[in-house]
Order: sequence, then C-alpha cells, then structure tokens
Amino acid sequence: NLAFSDALKECCRGKTVVDVGTGTGLLSVLAARSGATRIVACERSFAMAEVARKTFEKHDAAVELRVGDSSEVITDEDAFDVAVAEVFDAALFGEGALETLRQAHRVAQVIVPARATLCCAVVHDGRITVEPYDVVSLDAIPHDFVSNVARFEDVLLLRDDADDLRHLGTRRLTRVAEGVADAIVAWFELDMLGDKRFVLSTAPRNSRGPNVSYLATS
Repeated sequence: NLAFSDALKECCRGKTVVDVGTGTGLLSVLAARSGATRIVACERSFAMAEVARKTFEKHDAAVELRVGDSSEVITDEDAFDVAVAEVFDAALFGEGALETLRQAHRVAQVIVPARATLCCAVVHDGRITVEPYDVVSLDAIPHDFVSNVARFEDVLLLRDDADDLRHLGTRRLTRVAEGVADAIVAWFELDMLGDKRFVLSTAPRNSRGPNVSYLATS
C-alpha cells in the first residue's frame, strides 16, 4: 500500500485517473488525496463494488464507480492521464493482470505500476509439498537455493497485437548447490513509475534487489 501511495502522490496531482479493479476502493481514495481532478473506479465484482462505494462515501472521495469488466466499462472513447491497478496475486498473473493492464494501456498515458519483473529459482526446503501450488513466506521456511535466479523483465509491457499473453519466453537455470529440488519458487518486483524510485518486491529478504524500496511477503 505504501508503494502505491507514494507513487500516486508523485503522478496524480491535477490529473485524471482510472483505477482498474478497485476492490475496496483504497487506490481511488489515495488518488483523490493526491490531488487527482477526476477519478473513475472499475470493479467487476458487485459485492466488492458495494464495499468500494461505502469506502468512497466514508472518506468523502469524489469517485465515479463503474461496475463491470474493464473491457466493457472502459471504452476507447475514454482517456485518462493515469491508470492504476493492483490486480496481482502471489505469482503476479493469477488475477488477470496482463489483460487488465493491456486494457489500461489503451486509455491512459501513465500506468502504475509501469514495469514488472518475475523471478524464479529452484530451492531445497526439506519439507514435503502436498499441494502442486502453494503460497508461503520463504523467510519463514528454512531453505537453500539449488539454482541461480531467472528473471523475466518487463513482463507488463504488452503490444496491442499480442495474441498469447501466457508465454514469457524461456530461461535456463544453472545448478549452484547440491540438494534435492523440492520446489520452484517465484516472486515479483513492481517498479511503480518505471524509474526505480518506488520498487515493491515480494522476494525473500536474502534475494531482494539493490533497488527495492518496499519489501512485501509472499
């Protein structure tokens, strides 16, 4: 939240803003407090849209709320200075982030976050993984890296003609230590404005990059 807040303070004053996937409405409220002149919030869940509506009323935020999928409630006739979206799950893409941000690129000049990097590595953690996919805090689990870290850079920079939003390319991992390969772990970095001032990372602490400003757990 602090990473998004600080970035919005830098880019919203005197600007028009669209908040895609507003959820509780937090980012729209932050945009209003940052001096945005017009704010449109989109939310496809009717239940969450009602939560957002109450949030806007509680904080006296002048926000236009559109209920429905962003591809339907935001049209090519719309135009905004800034689009903000917090539509990321622990592995970055599970909440439809790529398609959501591709919609945002069509109607806004600045996108928050501007860039994202997906990282992955093979680890030995000495435990039996029951589920094929799990969300854990690596800082809370003793583990050793068996491989180097692969980085997929700029995965949010999409072309309008990109048909396949799932294939990011391939990376070769190199063994760096002995041990059983118990899991492939993944985390991400969000560069909010693309200038490395406000960088949020869900990396384990011993793997955070040199430019990380905000560290979250995943």
